[in-house]
Amino acid sequence: MTVKSANGRKQRVWRTVRTYYVDDKPKKVSVDRKTPQASIEAFELAWARKQVELGLLPASELPDAAKPKPRSDGRLYGSVIDEWWEVRKTKGRAEGTLNADENLLNLHIRPAFAHRTLSAITEADVRKFLNETLTEKGLGGSVKRRCFLTVREVFTHAIRRGYTTTDPCRWIEAPVYEPEVRNADNSKRTWMPERMLEKMRGTTEESYWVMAFLGLRQSERLGLGWSSFENLANRRKTAFVAVDRQLERYKVKDAADSPTGKAEWGLRVKWVMKTKNGERTFALSEEVREALLRWKKQQDEWKKSEGWKQSDDAAIADLVFTNPDGTPIKHVADNKAWHKLFDRFSEEAVKAGRRPWAQVRGHDMRHIAATILAKEGVPPRHATKILGHGTEAMTSYYTHLDARDTIESVGALTSAIFARSLKTLDEEVAEGAVVEIPDAVKQQVKKTKRKVAPAVEKAEPASVVEPASVPAMESVSDVLLARQLEAVRDRMSVSNPSLNDIPDAVLMRAVQQAMADLTSTDALN
Repeated sequence: MTVKSANGRKQRVWRTVRTYYVDDKPKKVSVDRKTPQASIEAFELAWARKQVELGLLPASELPDAAKPKPRSDGRLYGSVIDEWWEVRKTKGRAEGTLNADENLLNLHIRPAFAHRTLSAITEADVRKFLNETLTEKGLGGSVKRRCFLTVREVFTHAIRRGYTTTDPCRWIEAPVYEPEVRNADNSKRTWMPERMLEKMRGTTEESYWVMAFLGLRQSERLGLGWSSFENLANRRKTAFVAVDRQLERYKVKDAADSPTGKAEWGLRVKWVMKTKNGERTFALSEEVREALLRWKKQQDEWKKSEGWKQSDDAAIADLVFTNPDGTPIKHVADNKAWHKLFDRFSEEAVKAGRRPWAQVRGHDMRHIAATILAKEGVPPRHATKILGHGTEAMTSYYTHLDARDTIESVGALTSAIFARSLKTLDEEVAEGAVVEIPDAVKQQVKKTKRKVAPAVEKAEPASVVEPASVPAMESVSDVLLARQLEAVRDRMSVSNPSLNDIPDAVLMRAVQQAMADLTSTDALN
């Protein structure tokens, strides 16, 4: 074809054209050259660039001749990190999030890229960083993903400021963190809270860890204040807890301002929760109430000692879980205490000829609590209220729930982990122990049932005085069973003292069976 040149003269050129459509509107890629071969070659490069622009082709597959020359002012990636970091700190990020991001930058990203110019960092460099550098450090998918997203965000900042035109992260998919294996393992470990609480029953260890077994996050548990509870000491009313604060680690002084040359850290109570559903109120069972009251009694004794340090910060002074001197418990110390406790129970299992317990983090108890709630048939909206999840699926559908609606749900959770259900036995029973009830004891069950049942069934549940040796019961049938257990214990101490060492859970199961047999006999008569 013939076209006019810039000076107005006509000249013959070869044009290669391709039509494509965007939103049903035709558009063209057109190239003019003096020879057919040159026109075709130039068109192929132009069409490849257009495909990249449309997102149909990754930039890495462009021919070298088609790749745009990177424009950069020679700025170092490290200087862009510093600039981006100052902007990020002004966006209202949580102190803990900023600390974690700063650690990623200093430990992994700066050593890899800070000394290089923006234009010198290629897609291959970023892939090598993810697949080799971080892998050799033994880092998992979660850290890899966070590192990649940070590297990409810094490049996005550089492009917006006009420091470069290329982003080597553009065609790299962010690493995916897949915790399914851990969660699958946790679904098989729902017996752990029950076993651990059985070993800690009535101790201060039970008081300290009981809220972890209810699914609270570590910072939520360590940040609880006595003012978070309602009706805790009033046993005639249902107790509630408001999870509305966290214990946060924050930087008091930067390393440059500290005389030791190291950053100084402190602890404070933060009234902002991790998720939009993080602030929540739910009911407490009687077992949890009693465990917390035992802890309060111990803390009151600590306050009388000379070593108690009363904090001027009202929120710190109100903390439930403190050290004996009144200082907040550090997250690291809490983690060490958990692993020490877990290792002790695992060693006891080995000494008893059983397999050691698989290692479980303290935070895994939150996932285990969620699994127990699901297995107990607790509605998702109630689980959300108890656990404070912030996922779209859990929160968008259920938006209103009164704290009293959680009474039954928390009861299901605590019944499962406190071994109050008659289907839940001691470790000995779980491993096959069988108890035969003597005829004399069966007769005692029969006498007690005929004597106690009418009075108990007529009584109001709140007015029934329960035996001190049996955990609090909620229904008339439970109270009757508790009375049976107490009576059988008394009879056994006379008729057969050798049976006194039978665990309550075992004996309750046997008494329940004896009562069921008597009920069947009465029905036949």
